[in-house]
Amino acid sequence: MIAAAGVGLLLLGFVRVDPPTGVTASASPFTDEAWHVVNARNLVLLGRWSTDDYNLQLITAPFSLAVAAAFGVLGIGIVQARIVAILATGLTVAVIAIGLRTIVGRGPALVAALAFGTSTLVLYYGRLAFLEPVETLFLVMVLLLAVRGDPDRRFGLGVLAGIALALAIGTKASAIVSGGGILAGALIMAIRDPCERRWLVGCVTGLGLCGLGWLIVVGLPNLGQLPAVLSTLPPEPLPASPGDLLKRVAGYLVHSDGAWPLAAPLLVGAMIAAAVGVAHWSRLSTSERRLMVLSICWLVTGFGILFLVAYRPNRYVVPLLPALAAIVGLGSAVIARTGIPRRAPRRARTLVLALVLGALVAPGLLLDVHWMTVTPSTMQSDQAHIAVVLPAGAVVQGAYSPLLAMTARATTLIVWAGGKVNAGDLYTSRGVRWVVAAPGQSGDTPSWVDLHPAAWAARRAVACVAWGGAQVCLFALPGS
Repeated sequence: MIAAAGVGLLLLGFVRVDPPTGVTASASPFTDEAWHVVNARNLVLLGRWSTDDYNLQLITAPFSLAVAAAFGVLGIGIVQARIVAILATGLTVAVIAIGLRTIVGRGPALVAALAFGTSTLVLYYGRLAFLEPVETLFLVMVLLLAVRGDPDRRFGLGVLAGIALALAIGTKASAIVSGGGILAGALIMAIRDPCERRWLVGCVTGLGLCGLGWLIVVGLPNLGQLPAVLSTLPPEPLPASPGDLLKRVAGYLVHSDGAWPLAAPLLVGAMIAAAVGVAHWSRLSTSERRLMVLSICWLVTGFGILFLVAYRPNRYVVPLLPALAAIVGLGSAVIARTGIPRRAPRRARTLVLALVLGALVAPGLLLDVHWMTVTPSTMQSDQAHIAVVLPAGAVVQGAYSPLLAMTARATTLIVWAGGKVNAGDLYTSRGVRWVVAAPGQSGDTPSWVDLHPAAWAARRAVACVAWGGAQVCLFALPGS
């Protein structure tokens, strides 16, 4: 728990800091936080989840409910929005440390937990209002419920794992890939282990019951809204030919959006640990073998899909890091048992673990310190300023509108998915009289401008902020 508290406090201490620039080619650090929490904000501030066609809460229910609870208790704002991700990251560290303790031992479990919690990508995304930290927490629960060695409780553990997997998928649909990898690993183990079959049946049962519950409570009552929200998911066509496949694989090896160097300590550590584990396979316990197989299968499916798809920002690697950390913990346990002479003093074993831990945690901590010292903290004050400028009941359009107007009692509209979300003449149909846009960028110009050229020509900038490497302004139109 000390490790979890340390990582949580580290993230919480910089909760106000804006996302550092240059870490990813994606604009997501400057847009997705607000897009993820806008429906929870609507519920707490305006009294309803939905104000328009954008209803992400339908496919991110666990995350959205948690954020709504945070907003209800702490108030609305970018800092409060990030609390859920920080708590999820801290809990993930705690679950790894506690869950692996009975499998690999206290020291190696601590190494695994800290290796994950201080990984560069975790320190970057773990304090932002992203889906990945919550998704990752549930996936870790699935893994640990799968590797526990209680033969008489395998079905029950499987049911719990199925529920955890349903919560991961309910937080972010891409968890299907990682979850499928864990299930594939369990299926491999089930070939010779009847206990694993009981776990698999239980897992499928828990997952199926949760899926049925979602269908009854969320899916069917909101059937008409689902097509629009599903259209916001990034389309990921598979390679069209063998040549296209080779191009994508080679492309990700060279251009991983910085994922390879940012995750390098864990990647290198896991490769060494996996080799150690394979070399000592006959000496591993049943739980350790499960941990090795399920973690590797999780990584194969998780990284495998990244080699296939075209869009792969480095945040997609975050849910794979616990599998790397688990393998590191296993390798550390094997080294502690076999790589150090039995007569060696306890101090020598501790020193080995300390050196391994230092190599894993130092790079992330040093880079995080650099980011936090050179990045400003502007958004909270910018949101407060916009809340004063916007009148109650205002309708604001723009990709950055949910972010800048987060604390204002206003309706914020995002136009998305090629016109499938909030399409049409929003000036007339929705009463838009405020627009958030980056001056000079045609992509931020509303599609209805040609229908109301005089109103658009008469717009005036009432507030401008620096965000995401550009100037973003709030424009008032006539009648505002």
